[in-house]
Amino acid sequence: MAVYKVRLRLNSSVLGLSLPGSRTLYGALCWGVRYLAGEAHLLGLLERFGEGTPPFLVTGLLPSDKGGDWLPCPRLRPLGRSVLARLAESIVSRLEELPRLKKELKKLEVSPEHARQDQHLLQQVLALQSKKWAGTSFLSRQDFDTFLEDRNEEALFMRFLAQDPSKSPPAGVPRVELHASVDRLVNSTGGTGQLFFQQSTWPGRKSGEAEQEAWDGSCYFLLRSEEGLFRDTLLPALRLLEDLGIGGDRSVGRGRFTLTRWEAVDAPWLEPRSQVCTILSDTAVEPRLALEDEASFYTLASRRPWSEWSRGPGNRFLFLAPGSVLRVREQGYWYGRALPYADGSRIRLLLLGFPAFFAPGGASE
Repeated sequence: MAVYKVRLRLNSSVLGLSLPGSRTLYGALCWGVRYLAGEAHLLGLLERFGEGTPPFLVTGLLPSDKGGDWLPCPRLRPLGRSVLARLAESIVSRLEELPRLKKELKKLEVSPEHARQDQHLLQQVLALQSKKWAGTSFLSRQDFDTFLEDRNEEALFMRFLAQDPSKSPPAGVPRVELHASVDRLVNSTGGTGQLFFQQSTWPGRKSGEAEQEAWDGSCYFLLRSEEGLFRDTLLPALRLLEDLGIGGDRSVGRGRFTLTRWEAVDAPWLEPRSQVCTILSDTAVEPRLALEDEASFYTLASRRPWSEWSRGPGNRFLFLAPGSVLRVREQGYWYGRALPYADGSRIRLLLLGFPAFFAPGGASE
């Protein structure tokens, strides 16, 4: 199977405060296949998912800007006191060269001269930055590649401190919108009506970010597939989805996009080369994942299917969030499962992980 990087530009807002994830893209592609190739063809693909031979894999939408592409940051642990003490000694003479640390000192109204004289204070400031660093959502492609080769968390933290704080991954403009529920049959609020709020993300620039260039909606996702399936089925489905949209509230214009480019890509971490990986998409727990191993450091998330939001208490499902670091018992090109929506249902929740493997040896092994 080949791996493709599919680039697109959002032309409208998307529902929620983040870009659509892998579950949304799987669903959108399946609907595109259903419309273009028919239900029988789609059911054939879903059967392959259920049998453990997925015909294709996708990540969620990932941000991109003029500085390059961004990828989910592998889950990081805050650095220990001994490490911070050693780093404080090593950087005491070059605080001016670390923009993030310099900005934090200015916010705390601490001069670099004072920080140089007070090692305990400097360690506390580094501890604050370490917590922010451990919560990083995305890494630049260069930092991602380097970290998967050496898994040197100290070096990654130092690169974080040396970065210009304004050069962060594009996040779009979050908005909270007020809506009124409408009875579609009579096109009325039904007399009393109900007000509710929806959160959405728009291309652009947040207020107060004058130094950062406005995000134009550019993003991409990775797709692993057979060449023929991509060319004959998935690419036409994506062309159709340009007009249909992806994600929630498509009927009011959300989720529209334009495909800008697609290309086959190659990277060492795309191949199963070790027993430790980080996942780039939502992933169901399964026996091949050694979650109990000390090398595994992960985040469990819980979600509820969109179709059940208005029905009161209902099904919820757990999955491993993108960025989770996992030791695997068996090397492979995918992890996770296709779960049935309900007993006897043909609807599937495609919680299939797209792995990126650490280099063999070193801390990762």
